[in-house]
Amino acid sequence: MKSEADRALSLAASLGENTAARDAFAARDRDGLQAMLGPVFKELKDRHGVRQLQFHLAPATSFLRVHRPEKFGDDLSSFRFTVVEVNRTQKPVFGIENGVEGLGIRGVVPVFKDQKPIGSVEIGLSIDQFFFDRLKTATGADVALYVNSPKGLTVHAKTFANDPPVAPETLATALQGTTQIGTAA
Repeated sequence: MKSEADRALSLAASLGENTAARDAFAARDRDGLQAMLGPVFKELKDRHGVRQLQFHLAPATSFLRVHRPEKFGDDLSSFRFTVVEVNRTQKPVFGIENGVEGLGIRGVVPVFKDQKPIGSVEIGLSIDQFFFDRLKTATGADVALYVNSPKGLTVHAKTFANDPPVAPETLATALQGTTQIGTAA
């Protein structure tokens, strides 16, 4: 996961340092930024599995979702803590967060114009079935990710053919904050 986070940060940094993109963002030219980065996003999606590319205004207002340009202006500060942190500290941050587009590995970097902060840019890589299938191919290991939902712990994605063999008491202990690591029988 660290390598995926590093990849997300690198891609975000390259966009945040792009002079034309930075100038359009500084001018708050949403349409110009979308026209410029729409084709870039398609390439990043097709070649690198990028699921989202988003620019934010401080502290955490969506300025442009290149992957979904019709949705903007919403306040993300109550659940997108990486965005808040980047705009507070002006330092790159990565993390796993659940957002409007789902669970993902986020790389968020500050964007500067004339050495002044103008917001942030984010690359999001989904933690989805595609991600877990790639992980199994790379490692040979079967894995599952449980997420806490209103229904309790549910399987978000898995590479096991059937439900992962995890005892209910193990899941209950995990919910209490104790790390659980085991092997399948």
